[in-house]
Amino acid sequence: MGKIVELPPELVHQIAAGEVVQRPASALKELVENSLDAGARRIAVQIGEMADELRVSDDGEGMDPEDARLCFRRHATSKVRTLADLDRIGTLGFRGEALAAISAIADVELLTKTAHAPSGYRVRVVGGALAEEGPAPAPDGTSVWARRLFFNTPARRRFLKSAGAERRACVQIATGLAIARPDVALEVRSKDAEHLATPGSGDARDVMAAVLGVELASQMLALEGERGPFRLRGLVAPSRWSRRSRDHLWIVVNGRWVEDRSIAAAVVRGFEGRLDAGRFPVAVLYLEVDPDLVDVNVHPAKWHVRLRDDRDLFALVAASVERALRSEPPPALRPAAGDEGAATPFHSWARESPAAPYGRPGEPGRAVDPRGAAAAALPAARAESRAQPIPGLPEQLPGLQVIGQLLRTYILAQGPRSLVIVDQHVAHERAIYERILRAAEGLEAPPAQRLLVPVTVQVSPLAAEALRPLVAELSRLGLEMEPFGSRHWLVRSVPAVKGMEQLAVQPEDLGLLVEEVADLAQQWPAGAEHARLLPAPWQDRLFKTMACKSAIRAGTPLSMETMRRLVEGLALVDNPYTCPHGRPVVVAIDAEELDRRFGRRTPA
Repeated sequence: MGKIVELPPELVHQIAAGEVVQRPASALKELVENSLDAGARRIAVQIGEMADELRVSDDGEGMDPEDARLCFRRHATSKVRTLADLDRIGTLGFRGEALAAISAIADVELLTKTAHAPSGYRVRVVGGALAEEGPAPAPDGTSVWARRLFFNTPARRRFLKSAGAERRACVQIATGLAIARPDVALEVRSKDAEHLATPGSGDARDVMAAVLGVELASQMLALEGERGPFRLRGLVAPSRWSRRSRDHLWIVVNGRWVEDRSIAAAVVRGFEGRLDAGRFPVAVLYLEVDPDLVDVNVHPAKWHVRLRDDRDLFALVAASVERALRSEPPPALRPAAGDEGAATPFHSWARESPAAPYGRPGEPGRAVDPRGAAAAALPAARAESRAQPIPGLPEQLPGLQVIGQLLRTYILAQGPRSLVIVDQHVAHERAIYERILRAAEGLEAPPAQRLLVPVTVQVSPLAAEALRPLVAELSRLGLEMEPFGSRHWLVRSVPAVKGMEQLAVQPEDLGLLVEEVADLAQQWPAGAEHARLLPAPWQDRLFKTMACKSAIRAGTPLSMETMRRLVEGLALVDNPYTCPHGRPVVVAIDAEELDRRFGRRTPA
């Protein structure tokens, strides 16, 4: 007897299902895409508490009884008729495997009705086998319930993440599909929350407001361009709204939301010189191209496409993004978020190297003691290289005479024989970070500045989902907030340092603070649904993020009294030399260096 056998149909169906349906979010993507292909103008998604139950309802064209039965068969589709059709795919789903794959590993019920039918039709398939069918009352359109996902594939079920993580993945998928089709109203709910509701107005900015909040959406810059066969339009957020991951960059090709590294790299290229290391843009791009130039059948779940003439496309995207950003102030003067990239240069001849905060191009920078003594060379502004302590700095700072502010970013002070320059953002960041550390260790009360009037912040659906398990822990660290409806949070206090309460994060920046914390939470390792369960390096990243986004931003004008308090506060921290990310806080230029630059003869 030979070794090769033909597999039974039920096993074939489960293997095929594994290619298309890897987790609940995969099933949701297929169901929503079917609704879009059916011409739906409104789509409602309900996610079960354990994310193993999904319901997708639409007002599309519906199906007659024959089609309702056939749609569960493998390779049965209304979207492809001939081999030539594969070269000009104009729909989202086309492989004819979605419902067959989902019903092979779940209990699926379909209720559908066309506009002219006297009644609807119901079909139920469990584990790939027909269980029930027959006429049933129904509104126009189609509803699909997928229950007990992966009930007959325990190995696949064991590899699913927590219910919260799977629910967030479903919301992320629905968000991308909603952005791809701003002309369709899409609502996503679970038992206790509304995660997303887009208006279906056809305006991309309205969708971005629903996804990212009104404040961010209103500041996004329009972009457009055309090159060869490619036509591009979209929205891009100014660099201060950049994020820690690529999850807020959406690419839509002919109405299909896709992942494309080349296009994403072109967007980053357009931000050249404006993004700190490890930061990524917030943007949505809508690309239109002749279907003959697009191969959409290169991935089982249709996540990737292959485009011809991609060099022209790269150039178009990069140039369009760069052109849109020209209305943003230049990096040295704009109110930057001041995250962990290189320090903003304070003079034209200091632009060459972040390791040389002063000196001619090519000369090594030196950190100088405020008393005039040369100290260790400053390293590059990177978290992994720490600046060496400047001898006597904590004792000297209270005696410094603050003389002004440079570029609304640097505090200038005079020492006994030196010019001392303090980066206002990183100085404040260092002070807040150490207060948060002491609060986390239980050594001090939360470093909180209670707001006179609580501020309402609108966050993205994914951010809202990630924030819910963190409320108690964040309050212990100084960021007190609570849900206020499904998509809004009420912020009552923010991390601050005693004596510097007037520098507390401004209401217009609270949304960025909350989104940054949630953005980090979404990247946490599997199994760490709460900050207390995080490994120490991840907890430290949370503390650094809170400190950075709570600190006063570069570009903020300060009074003389405020600058004096900020400089004197450095004497109270354990490490006044670098910010939590490793950037220098203080640079000093001694009198001898100034004399040399101005051609003065140094006294013997």
